[in-house]
Parts: sequence; C-alpha cells; structure tokens
Amino acid sequence: MITDILAPVVPVFDCKETVRRLWDYLDRELAPADMAAIDSHLAQCDKCPQHFAFERQFLAAVKAARSQHTAPDALRARVRATLGLAPSKKDDGAHG
Repeated sequence: MITDILAPVVPVFDCKETVRRLWDYLDRELAPADMAAIDSHLAQCDKCPQHFAFERQFLAAVKAARSQHTAPDALRARVRATLGLAPSKKDDGAHG
C-alpha cells in the first residue's frame, strides 16, 4: 500500500544504543523517530529502565541544586569575559 511507503520508519535500538542516547532523550533533543524507538525499547527491556531512572533522578538533583546554589558574581563575570560576552547587570553590581 502507498500509506506503508509514506509511514515514518522507527528504528529499533538495542540496549547499548538506547543507553547511549538517554541524555539526549531526557533533554528531548532527538528526532521523533528516535524518541519513539527509545520509548519502545524502554517499554520492553528489563535493564534499560534502571539507567533511565538513574539519569532522570540525576538531572532532577542537578536542577534542584542549581536553584539553591549560584555562582559568585566575580566568577560569573570572568566566565562571561572569557566567552567574549558583555557583563550582565548582575555582574556589574546594578540591581533592578
């Protein structure tokens, strides 16, 4: 049928390929077909969901810590200068 020809092809990932792509999967940075392949693999695999759970918890912990700890203004200014960026209002002592 012609609809079969036009249907998107969803790749099949093994455990190695799935685990290799989990960070991008969690960041939603994969193509839709690759996201679907990982969804399918995680639904059928006994091992990979443990990797997924760990990486998801790790990202959540980093996000939580980020809101609790901020870089000192001097460090922030040095990083911006190294990157060739203009100082931010926070770095130059301006408030508002």
